[in-house]
Amino acid sequence: MNKSPKELTQRIDEKLRQGALSSAIADLEAADLKPIPRELRTEFASLCRRAGVPLLGLKALRPSVRPRAKVHVKATAMENAEYAACLVFAGAVGEALTLLERISSAECPKAILYQAFALTAQWRYEESIPLFKKYIGLGASDYEVLIAQVNLAFAYGFCHSEELSGLVDELLLKTKSYALLQTNVLIVGAHHRFIENDFKGARKLIAQGEKIHGEKKTQEGMLLRKLTHLVSLFENPKSPEFLRELHEFRAEALKGNHWEIVRDCDKFEALSTRNELLFNQVFFGTPYTSYRSCLREDAKGNLKVQSSFDWSVPKPSRNAEIIEVSRLGLKSGSRNHRLLLTLLTDFYRPFTVGGIFSVLFPGEFFNDETGPMRVLNAVRELNVWFEKEGLPLEVAREQSGFQLKTQKPCCFKILGEQPMAEEEWRLKELRENFSSEDFPKFFRVGYSRLKKVR
Repeated sequence: MNKSPKELTQRIDEKLRQGALSSAIADLEAADLKPIPRELRTEFASLCRRAGVPLLGLKALRPSVRPRAKVHVKATAMENAEYAACLVFAGAVGEALTLLERISSAECPKAILYQAFALTAQWRYEESIPLFKKYIGLGASDYEVLIAQVNLAFAYGFCHSEELSGLVDELLLKTKSYALLQTNVLIVGAHHRFIENDFKGARKLIAQGEKIHGEKKTQEGMLLRKLTHLVSLFENPKSPEFLRELHEFRAEALKGNHWEIVRDCDKFEALSTRNELLFNQVFFGTPYTSYRSCLREDAKGNLKVQSSFDWSVPKPSRNAEIIEVSRLGLKSGSRNHRLLLTLLTDFYRPFTVGGIFSVLFPGEFFNDETGPMRVLNAVRELNVWFEKEGLPLEVAREQSGFQLKTQKPCCFKILGEQPMAEEEWRLKELRENFSSEDFPKFFRVGYSRLKKVR
């Protein structure tokens, strides 16, 4: 018997609260959008975002938020806010922030929460903290407040805030009825204990998390296992056995597309073993300024950031072909140049279609129908250029996004001043193509990466 749209959304919501992600995604992707009335589409889009299928959420709300020409429809504040939240998860963070900043928090309090999500997607946790606090004080439902508080806890953890411990204790009591939320609270609490070198306390919280969340292959399961390996390594920094186990776990995480876990494994291995080469790989292979700043602080002067980095793909080789972007003959600021530079800013996580669209077509709206095709055309154009120039490179499209691949060992010369050079060509293009009033909108477009928040 087919369920009504309302019954369907209620069932999927319950699955997400209990952590049954795969089943929830299957229900969403199998759903027929046509019978879902407009008043339920915002809720449906929210479920898509929480489940990690934001393009489906954009599709559900597009008729209201981005209607076709000559179709006169005015979107509600909540429709605009949820559409923007889906944009964040699709990687188009710049467009999302522009849309959210136009929404009155009095009319739609969730716009504040979604602005905070947009900032955390770019690792701008310190800026997100006052927004999470503001939303928590606006009188949302108990469950929505819990979601905001759990994300606030992650922000506190990233910023090493003294307020984290008290919040974790409070949330462990409040989230007892929500397995997934409580598991995330235990994860952030265990990570905090680990950072404070309270390895016994970290293991206690990890054990509690594993008892609640028995699955090992999910995001939460992998985060708990990562913490177990890191605690073991830092307790025994000279043990080749624990380092080998961390490498085996890293390989598993890489195979399972847990990109940020792989980045964290490299970061903490570098800090534990004082491996300066690996430390610089993480530094140069991470496009977020705030992450890089924290990395410098975590090194405590024991590891130095180089002026440049040789990124070997897939691994170091004496026969690797040396590639310097500045000597490839690409016109500075051209679409091919921008795309290649972008792909070289993150060594770990593939780029989403929305993230690449934001870089290649700044100031334009991302359309879930035409946007992916325009990105594919740009990728195809760069791949044709690679082949024409005889370069052993290819932009590969995988389920998780776009990534630069090599057909033989290559070594990319990554310069420390590259981000500044990149901003220079963006400024040049801005001056040539935009009026002064477009400056803020253009510069909000960034190399955004997604953080899954349910």
